[in-house]
Amino acid sequence: MNKNLESKICIYPSAHKFGGSVIAPPSKSYAHRLIIAGALSDRSIIIKNISQSDDINATIDVLRKMGAKISWQRKNFADTDKKNSNRVNTNNNNEKCINIHNKDCININNKNSITIHDKYNVINSCDVLIEKNNFLENLVKLEDNTEFFCNQSGSTLRFCIPLALLSDKTVYFSGEGRLNNRPIYPYFSVFEDMGVKWEYNNKLPLKLKGKLKSGDYKISGDISSQFITGLLMALPLCEGDSTIKLTSDLESYSYVDMTIDFLNRFGINIEKTSYNEYKIIGNQIYKLGVSPYEKSTVIKENLQNQETLQNQKILKNQEMVDNTYIAKKNIIYKNVDIIENEGDYSQSAFWAVAGAIGKNPIKIQNITKNTLQGDAVIFDILEDMGVNIKWGDNCVTVFSSNIKNIDINVKNCPDLVPILAVLGTAGDGVMRITNAHRLRYKESDRLNAIATELNSIGADIIEVEDGLIINGVLKNGIDKLKGGQVNSHFDHRIAMSLAIAGNLCDKPIIINYANCVNKSYPKFFEVYKSLGGVLEVL
Repeated sequence: MNKNLESKICIYPSAHKFGGSVIAPPSKSYAHRLIIAGALSDRSIIIKNISQSDDINATIDVLRKMGAKISWQRKNFADTDKKNSNRVNTNNNNEKCINIHNKDCININNKNSITIHDKYNVINSCDVLIEKNNFLENLVKLEDNTEFFCNQSGSTLRFCIPLALLSDKTVYFSGEGRLNNRPIYPYFSVFEDMGVKWEYNNKLPLKLKGKLKSGDYKISGDISSQFITGLLMALPLCEGDSTIKLTSDLESYSYVDMTIDFLNRFGINIEKTSYNEYKIIGNQIYKLGVSPYEKSTVIKENLQNQETLQNQKILKNQEMVDNTYIAKKNIIYKNVDIIENEGDYSQSAFWAVAGAIGKNPIKIQNITKNTLQGDAVIFDILEDMGVNIKWGDNCVTVFSSNIKNIDINVKNCPDLVPILAVLGTAGDGVMRITNAHRLRYKESDRLNAIATELNSIGADIIEVEDGLIINGVLKNGIDKLKGGQVNSHFDHRIAMSLAIAGNLCDKPIIINYANCVNKSYPKFFEVYKSLGGVLEVL
């Protein structure tokens, strides 16, 4: 996001009518992993249900520069509007994915736009086609001094560093905003053991020269699980076997479990030999297969007995739409694996809390209890706080409830803290959030950011070294926050949390730099409006 392109959204109080049904956006955490695995796969692959967010585009851009052949494919919507079927939503790479919109569209700016329309239950997701094209051979042919720009995506940076080392070339990693200062030093001990040389002046760019090698490596797990994921994805491609031993407790362990899950889907075997050690067999091949987990949505297409087109080249029978290949109707892809991404529980948390603190229930579709996503714990937290929740078939409904504040250890779900602060403000009693120190190194210092902004509109939050003490101030359901102007701190989770807090206010709130939601959830404000929220782009 370009910070010079300021965007403001005014949220008007609308709690009395805010409610309804939403579709959970695609999981960003799984999407990063699936796209990387797809690039490494021995076959072409279509990944269904991917959001064109800034972070996902960053990963795709880096992989393309490494030699992957990746294209966005049209999403087939069940609910269409023929009158507006030609409306196009542009992502940051000037690629376009056709979507079905109503005519009420508002853009904040050209590059970092927030699109708002009146269509209910339309999720702006696309499918991603990754063609088999000898990605690893292309990586070895990489030119010296290639620069990989990761925008503001920590996942892109930390996941792709080990991949780049497979090239044995001099490479640079750069970024924008807070990413330039986010920690990457846990990799340095691994670099030293591998003989990789690096130059780093406490901020990006990072210069690397050397080869990823198998071996026994020790790494800290208390800064981010993303470093472990990066190694787990790349080390199976090395010639020999490797081990990873954690030198500290692993924070957000569920994300490593998620990584091992998707690696299993692609035929990569990772053995957890103890609570802090992983064994990785070398010379493995990424090949999509049937997942050992019941929850996996993996579809293997058997097309041998189907009528196929005469020329089976994947892109042969596609049409060009605004410089993007879009599959024609009834195209049958041969020798292409298909896998479908899950719904995102981190983003669903915003709607779940909105249902709990609001006047009307909110139903969230495309999520189930059976997931490895750590932030699914939001529903356990809500139930522990007295919130009425009803699970259905591939959906959950959250009802307006009397909220009782509790103590919450967020060691394994730190991304929930901003919206939990909103929840605690609406609850009865005191909420203590602990083990949240890592939030000071995210897109913003999230502990300071959410405490500062909510306090500015009438909350009572005390910031401590590793967490927050939140005194509920709206326990009777009558009192309101006062509204006013707040700052997103260029942080998507802060902006979305403040938008949900807008329904607790008796006056409008204005969110500065609201377009930062494009980092993870470009359609957030569109969905907000579909639920009855009233907002205005200033």
